Amino acid sequence: MRYGVSPFEVVCTENLTPWLKLLPCGSSAGLASLLDASKLYDTTYHSLAVHVRRVDCEGCSQPGWEIKLTLSLVFSPIQLSGRKDWSFRTMLGRTLVNSCPVSSETKVNIKTLEPLDAIEITPSEYTTVSEKEISFDCQNITTFKILNVYLRFKNKVVAAELEEKPALLAHTYISRVSSSSSGHLVSVFTNSKDHDIKILYLQSIPWYLRAYIHTMKLEQILPGSKALSFEDMSLTLAKDRKHPYTLETILTVPAGSTAKFSIQFDPLMLRWNEYPPDAHHGRSIPSGIVTFRNDGQVVRLYTESPLVYLPTPDFSMPFNVLCLVSTVIAIVYGSIFSLTTKDLVCIKETEVKKGLLLQLVTGIRGLFKKEGAVKENNETETETCKVQEETDDKETDNIEDSSPIVDEN
Repeated sequence: MRYGVSPFEVVCTENLTPWLKLLPCGSSAGLASLLDASKLYDTTYHSLAVHVRRVDCEGCSQPGWEIKLTLSLVFSPIQLSGRKDWSFRTMLGRTLVNSCPVSSETKVNIKTLEPLDAIEITPSEYTTVSEKEISFDCQNITTFKILNVYLRFKNKVVAAELEEKPALLAHTYISRVSSSSSGHLVSVFTNSKDHDIKILYLQSIPWYLRAYIHTMKLEQILPGSKALSFEDMSLTLAKDRKHPYTLETILTVPAGSTAKFSIQFDPLMLRWNEYPPDAHHGRSIPSGIVTFRNDGQVVRLYTESPLVYLPTPDFSMPFNVLCLVSTVIAIVYGSIFSLTTKDLVCIKETEVKKGLLLQLVTGIRGLFKKEGAVKENNETETETCKVQEETDDKETDNIEDSSPIVDEN
């Protein structure tokens, strides 16, 4: 693999552990023993990198491989202790006890913005490289017993300015109107030197962004505006679901100016199973790599990893259908399963154990039934009384009719 990138990978302890295992002594000895995960990921900025290249070695029949591991950390002593003073123990929480016996050289180099005369450095067994740079040779750690570099600044003023601007600044962003419209991938290079800088720019574009090669443009935007040309270019076209676009070109940024590279793209609609769980979060484009020479040293810059939004289907519809179908199946299956597995047995009503709510409902029904029964009894008694009175009247009439007639003569 010539070029690999994981743009949306968050660096954590899962990355630190295998990174430390690549070292000959791991985290048990040497400079790696200073790394504490709790302190490491509490910094303002951190970055892990693994550089692999093929080199020719003396006395070897075949070329060998060189692995370079780098760790970049940014601490803020002001946030930690409220002072400019710092030490290994305050920043890393550990001290250097022993060096790695396999390593041929172990050094701690410190470069400051202030002259060494304005700083109290402990321990004092160090080598002065320049008036603002010192070096500790940790190969023979017995000289220090325990190495805890401590810098105490005599000037307590916190504000400090950089002596000079960086030679080159690189910035990448997406210029776009909406998530479904086409956009431009833009990279801006700013040269702060008084001479031209020739850079090697490498950019990888995912296959799901359909790039239009004829829209590729390089121009100077500050000061003034004029077209620039590519000196050399290597381009690999993308293949869907196989490999991305790979652009590698050499270009020159004029002195004291800003150059802009842009290319137009159209986002593609992916298959439903190709979207990540957080589909509406978007996808990260791999950062661009800028390589150039500054004062005889090779400098490599990595741009931002811009976020691009892709056309996303309505994932809530399958969820709604799934919920509806599951509900219907549960109701139908539950009813059928209940009817086919339960035995219907006749029991007396008095044997049924009633709950509190059922007892309350039964009691209310009983009250209504009792009132209705009382009314029916009253009406029945009234009707009985009326019938009895009518019967008595009829009997009286019959008695009167059947009485003997007395003749006075």
